[in-house]
Amino acid sequence: MSVKKQYILVTRGSCPYCESAVSLLKENKLNFSYTDMEFNREALHMVSREFDWNTVPIIWEQEVDWENEARVLESTFIGGYSELKKHLELEDCEEEVDEVSEDD
Repeated sequence: MSVKKQYILVTRGSCPYCESAVSLLKENKLNFSYTDMEFNREALHMVSREFDWNTVPIIWEQEVDWENEARVLESTFIGGYSELKKHLELEDCEEEVDEVSEDD
């Protein structure tokens, strides 16, 4: 099974935090896709209400099995840019702990 993480973002073109989130994912060479809802405010409000999140970007992390028709195995709501930044910092710390444990 070829499972990889990817990030899904709902953005608005005029949003500096959306641009920062995309830049952060690019800098970390992480897989992501985004939908710009600048001109579809109704859809943006629907997503916002569904996840009880009032700002953009709206971000999820997904684990996808690419060998099995790109089946989503797990989807985790992250939040916005600040939450994404904290999430990635925590993942970096967990990877460092795992590397140290493997060296023992």
